[in-house]
Amino acid sequence: MASRSSLFSYGFVTLSLTALFGFCNIAIFYTFYHYLVTLGIPHQWIGVLLILQPLTACVVRPFISPFLHAGNGLRYVYISLLVNGLALLWYPFALTIPALVAVRILHGVAFVVLLSSVATLLVLFIPPEKSGQGFGIFSLSSLIPYAILPPLNEWALARFGLDESTTYAMAVVFVIPALLFLAPMRGILAGKKRDQKRPPRQSISLALLLANLATPGIGYILGANFCFFTASTTILYMIKDFAPTIGVANAGVFFTVSTAAIIAMRLGGNMFFDRWDKKRVLLGTGILFCLVLVFFGHLSGRPQFLLATVIYGICLGIILPLLNAVMFLISPDDLRGLNTNLMLFMMDVAFVVGPLCGAFIMGRTSSFAILFGVAACCALGGVVCVSRLPQRVSDEQPSVCKQP
Repeated sequence: MASRSSLFSYGFVTLSLTALFGFCNIAIFYTFYHYLVTLGIPHQWIGVLLILQPLTACVVRPFISPFLHAGNGLRYVYISLLVNGLALLWYPFALTIPALVAVRILHGVAFVVLLSSVATLLVLFIPPEKSGQGFGIFSLSSLIPYAILPPLNEWALARFGLDESTTYAMAVVFVIPALLFLAPMRGILAGKKRDQKRPPRQSISLALLLANLATPGIGYILGANFCFFTASTTILYMIKDFAPTIGVANAGVFFTVSTAAIIAMRLGGNMFFDRWDKKRVLLGTGILFCLVLVFFGHLSGRPQFLLATVIYGICLGIILPLLNAVMFLISPDDLRGLNTNLMLFMMDVAFVVGPLCGAFIMGRTSSFAILFGVAACCALGGVVCVSRLPQRVSDEQPSVCKQP
C-alpha cells in the first residue's frame, strides 16, 4: 500500500503527463469540422467522421479493459503512443472518405488503448486516503490541453499560413516527451509488483466481471458517471447555437470560463476532496448541477450566462473527481484498474449518446428550454444513483471479488 506522502511519485506524475500529452493530440482536433468542410466532404459524412473516434472508443474499450493489467499495461502504453503518432502523420494524406474513416478508427483505437493502459497503471500509484486528490489532479490532464492548445493553434494557423491537417501532423511532437518520461517506468513497476501482497490478476473472466458489477455501489457509480456526463455532453455541442439567442456572440467563452472553473476547483479543492463526506458532497453538488442546467434554459443576457457557466464548471469540477474517488475506494485492489476503465467507458458512451440526444431534441422541438430541462433530468438520474450508495464511503478495502 502506498504511503501517505507518495501521491506525487514519479509513476503518478509520469502517467498523468502521458495522459496530458495524449489529450494534446485530441484537443487539436477542435478544427476538424472546418477541415472536413474545406475538403469538400459531403455533409452526411461529416457527422460520421466527427463521432467515429469516440464511437471507436465505445466499441473497443469493453473488449480491451479486462485484458489490461499491471504486467502488460506499460507495453500497450508504448505501442499506443507509437500508433497514435503514425495516425497523426497520416492525416495530411487522408483526403478521401475511406482514408479518413481508416485514420479516424486507427487514431481512436490508439487513443483508447493509451488512456485505458495509463488508467490501469495509475491506480497502482494512488494511496486510498488520497484518492480524491489523486483523481482530481489526474483529471487535469484532460482539461489543460483544451485550455491551451486551441489559442496556440489559432496563432500558428494565422502566423504561418498552415492548414489544419499540417497541425495535426505536427502534434506528433507530444509523443516524444511521453516516451522519454516513460523510460524508467519498467523498473518502477517491477518494484511495485514485488511489493504487492498477492500477484496481480492477469485477466478478467466474464464471471468475475459480472461479480464485480454486482458489488454494492459499483453499478450506481457507473450509472451516476454516465448520467452526469450525458447531461453535460447533451449541451456541449449545442452551446454554439444557444449563445447567440441570448446575446452572447462568442460561444467560446463558455468553454474558457467553464474549463477555468473546473481547473480552479480541482486545484483549490484537492486538499478537501479526501476530507469531505463524499456522498453528501456529491448529492449537494449534483442537485446544484440540476438547478443550473434548468437555469440555462431561462437565461437572458451575458451576465446570467457567465454566472451559470461558472456554477456549471464548479459542479463538474467537484462531481467527476469525487465519483472516480468513490469508485476507487469501493473497488478491490486488483479490480481498480478495470473499474477505472469502466468509468471511462461510461464517459465514451455519454459522448455518443449526449450529442445524439441533443440533436434529436432540437430537431423535434427547437426549444433550448426543453433541451436543458432534459439534461437536468439526466443529471437528476445521477443524483438518484448517488443516493443509493452506502451512507458513508470509507477508505476501507472491500472484501468482495476475491481472487479465485
